[in-house]
Amino acid sequence: MKLFCILIVLALFAAVYGGVIKSCGGTATVDVNKVNVTACTSKTDRCIFKKHTNVGITLPFTPVRTLPKLRAKAYGIIYSVPVPFTLPNGNACVKSGLTCPLQPNTEYAYELTLPILPSYPSISLDVKILLEDDSDKQVVCVIFPVHITS
Repeated sequence: MKLFCILIVLALFAAVYGGVIKSCGGTATVDVNKVNVTACTSKTDRCIFKKHTNVGITLPFTPVRTLPKLRAKAYGIIYSVPVPFTLPNGNACVKSGLTCPLQPNTEYAYELTLPILPSYPSISLDVKILLEDDSDKQVVCVIFPVHITS
């Protein structure tokens, strides 16, 4: 019984403080505890994206090999269907805190300002941020739950 109570407490702690940001693969090392999304707090299970605002995302990662180029992509996952978000800049090596080529075993931080357009529907969804190399291989992938609101 004591073990059961401990497991319940740990599960509740993970649900509240475990972070909503998860890794979804890639060749680089990503510590999701260092990922920062300005619209996410530990008090909510979903990040709140308000229309007519910009959301700042800082994504630290460590590549395992030299990366001469890097592309950024973002998707809203609605009922398992990826819908592309329009990014202000798809070249992750320009105006993003990165200067390519990136060297292996060095930590970098990709910075993205994601405009939340008024045309977006008010909806709950998952947002996936990807960084891909010049041969379309996934280097970084994070996913987190979001609610878009007016």
